[in-house]
Amino acid sequence: MMMKKYGLLINILLIFNGQNTTAAEMMAENHDQLETFPSETSHCADTTDLVVMNDCAIKTYQQVDKRLQELYQQLVPPKQSSTEHPLLSSNEKKLFQKSHASWFKFREDYCKFATQAVKNEPGYPFHKYDCLKRITQQYIQNLEKYIEDLDV
Repeated sequence: MMMKKYGLLINILLIFNGQNTTAAEMMAENHDQLETFPSETSHCADTTDLVVMNDCAIKTYQQVDKRLQELYQQLVPPKQSSTEHPLLSSNEKKLFQKSHASWFKFREDYCKFATQAVKNEPGYPFHKYDCLKRITQQYIQNLEKYIEDLDV
């Protein structure tokens, strides 16, 4: 029942974003790709100690978030030297920053929604950071594909 709810929500979000892909198709396409990240939260569940599980999930998320920050800096470098060629034009940079801010809000809101049922449980941090990690991994894949397609 819970998976059907998430699938329906993902389908609604995909339609809202103008994509014709169903959640099941997207999950099937991306399943193998999602497993390629070096640090998976699944290994965090190998213990029964909630403190260890929660700490592990936070550290795993932080690793993924660090990669996102690297990609962001690649697309929107803090300072450009005169010899460097930016990946994005000024207009593209503004559009990217706007879309990134929207994505960030979506990620936070979605993970609040997805973990609401366990909000008052001791394992809440594990579920929250696992959600943040998974959504961030998907976004990283999109950004890496975008950069790859720039042919730079």
